[in-house]
Amino acid sequence: MPTTMTRGTAWRESRPRRPGRLHLAVLNPQPNHDNWATDMNVFPTVPRRLVHLIGHISRSPHVDSWLEAVGREAGMMVRVPITIEHDRADLTGDNDDAVYRAREYRREEFHSHRMRRLRARDVRVVSSFLDAHPDQRP
Repeated sequence: MPTTMTRGTAWRESRPRRPGRLHLAVLNPQPNHDNWATDMNVFPTVPRRLVHLIGHISRSPHVDSWLEAVGREAGMMVRVPITIEHDRADLTGDNDDAVYRAREYRREEFHSHRMRRLRARDVRVVSSFLDAHPDQRP
């Protein structure tokens, strides 16, 4: 089964914040492969408040892509100095097991008109919140 480990600065120290207040942000840690070079966020980390605000974590099994898209479009993606060791068969050669082989990508569904409309709704909700609470912007 694929594994993930954090290395480097503690999560708590890396969150964007002001004294007594956390920003509403999608954190983008650096994985052990070239996703930052391609400007992707394969391990988006979000505050619970975002889930409460939009009412879900994702409308798709592609949770990382959903949160990346919402964070990017709402202007709330923040790179953080944390390294994630992403141990996955197609990236490192490790963990080529039944779970990895049984994964199912649903790219067509993710890029469908319906899913684009649902992501746009999440972006509108987040953007409206950030417009009303500019102190929460990262």
